[in-house]
Amino acid sequence: MPKTQYQYQINYKIKNKEKIQKKAQEYYKNVIKIRKNNERLEVIYYYSNGLMICECCGESIIKFLGIDHVENDGNKHRKSIHMSNIYHWLITNGFPEGFRVLCHNCNFGRYLNGGICPHRRI
Repeated sequence: MPKTQYQYQINYKIKNKEKIQKKAQEYYKNVIKIRKNNERLEVIYYYSNGLMICECCGESIIKFLGIDHVENDGNKHRKSIHMSNIYHWLITNGFPEGFRVLCHNCNFGRYLNGGICPHRRI
């Protein structure tokens, strides 16, 4: 007796459960990765006024850019919002003041140099 399409699908899902779950996990992992990258780009675009460069040194390679807490309170802020994705938080909260775009070198340089980027030496 021939099986209906519905019966075939049910049997296929039962036999290939692990394969289907693995594909679904890969798909959603990629969707989340794309969403996070788009949020990051949106935030960098906003806080750099569309220039997409480091406010300190002018670095323009997007992969090198990130968000800096102007008041050097990034660790305190991350703990208070209980989120690891600062870009999502900034979008959700309407792009609040107190943030800017710096390259990772300038941002880390500020951390090591008491809040002043080494590019800004007098």
